[in-house]
Parts: sequence; C-alpha cells; structure tokens
Amino acid sequence: MHKLNNKLLNYIRLTSSEDVRSLCNEKLQSLGLTYFLYVIDYKDGRRFWLTNNGEWSEYYFLNEYYKISHFESTNKHYITGHYLWSTLSGQEVYQNARNYFNIDHGVTLVNKLKDAYEFAHFGTTKNNSNILHLYLNHIDLLNQFILWFRDKGAALIQMAKDNMITLPTVETKQTKDDILNSSKDINIKMLMSELTPNKHCLSSAYNNAIITNREADCIKWLKQGKTANEIGELLNISKRTVDTHLENIKRKLDCKNLFQLGYIISQIGTNKI
Repeated sequence: MHKLNNKLLNYIRLTSSEDVRSLCNEKLQSLGLTYFLYVIDYKDGRRFWLTNNGEWSEYYFLNEYYKISHFESTNKHYITGHYLWSTLSGQEVYQNARNYFNIDHGVTLVNKLKDAYEFAHFGTTKNNSNILHLYLNHIDLLNQFILWFRDKGAALIQMAKDNMITLPTVETKQTKDDILNSSKDINIKMLMSELTPNKHCLSSAYNNAIITNREADCIKWLKQGKTANEIGELLNISKRTVDTHLENIKRKLDCKNLFQLGYIISQIGTNKI
C-alpha cells in the first residue's frame, strides 16, 4: 500500500463532501441503495467523479485498484448498458468493497458520450441481495436517478469537472474474457437482427391477424389516402401486386369491401403494425 499524493487526496475529499451525501442519500435509500459513484472518464485519461463514500474511494486509490478494476482501461471500448458487478473482472476490488465497506450487490450503468464515458455505479449492503429485483425490473429508475443527479447536482458536477485530475496511465491488454465478451456482444446484435420479425401480429380486436411487412407498408400508405397506383410507385411494385396485398389484408381482417377495409385500417394505430 502506498501513500496518496496530496492532490489526489484533496480531490477525493472535495468530491465526497457532505453536499454530495445530502443530495443523494435520501433518494438512494428510497431505492434500497447505499452507495453511489458518478464518473466521467475522458478518452485522454482525464476524469472527474462524485461519490457519497469518500472512505472507499481513498482505500481504492491507496491500493491502486485502478490497475485491475474492470472499468479502468486505456482501451476504453465499453458498450452502453448496465453491468452487474458479480459478472465483472477484477473481483478482488468488489470483494474488498463488500468485506471492509459493506458495499455489495452493485451495478454499473455505462453511457458512451462523444469524447468520454459516463459511469454510474450503484451498490447496497451485503445483506440486501433483493436489490437484484430492482436491477432486473426497474433499471429505468436508475437511469432516471442519473438524469435527476445531473440536474440537481449540476453545481457539484461543475466543481468536480473544474478540478478534474489525470490518473496514472495503466496499459491493459485485452484478455481472453474481454475477447469472449466482445464476441458475445456482436452475437447479441446479430441475434437481435435475426429475431426482428418480418411479420406483425395484430390484437384480438383485429382477429389476431398476421400482417407481413409489405402488407404493413400498404396499410401505412392506404391510411394516408394513397391509391393502389400511388402505393405501387412508392413501394416500387406493380398495381397488381398492391391489389393482391389489399385482397389478402381484406381477407385477414374479415372485410367485405374496400370501404370496410378503409374504416378498419383507420382504427389501427401506427404502433400496432
């Protein structure tokens, strides 16, 4: 364990003031949380942060955990999203946060900015494993907390930014786990693309009709008053093909004629198809 230089020590104390705790703690406790760390990390190594637990921050830097922590990397290729601490590398950091500071069951929300990354780290006590339900079902509440903090804590954020520091550069190599995680991220994107439906299921009010993408296109333009000829030109298909799509739509929606079809289509919201 080494001694912190005065500049870093003073910054830790500046950015974990009573003002930060007074602003955050009540809202955090209402969510079942006890720990919060807000970080803006620029790609050139500069960063600023605010936290409600300066003691942990001091311990973190005394032990040079920035050399092994998952979100301390000169590679800086993070993906916007949320990450449970229990799934991350650098578990020694999280174990000591739990054992010595009762900070556990955490999640980190990452937001990629133009020239930096925004990290919002949330944690609770080690006996509050139920907080995982909040992360699974109400992650939007944490995103809302971040928006609230940016607004209500604007003066504190500006103060931290005005005094921001540059941490020692830590060169980190891409590990096998990082490579696997990158591969998983790519596969998830591919899978999401493959799972994007090329058909749309309407509600029971519309006979649970299954509408193809092209039929949905025809409905969209028909709702805007376009004729079959005009729809064909817009979709680069023949009028005959449009007529076939309209006949299929009539059958699926149990319409006797185009007038009835027009009425039913006018009732279908654009978010339904």
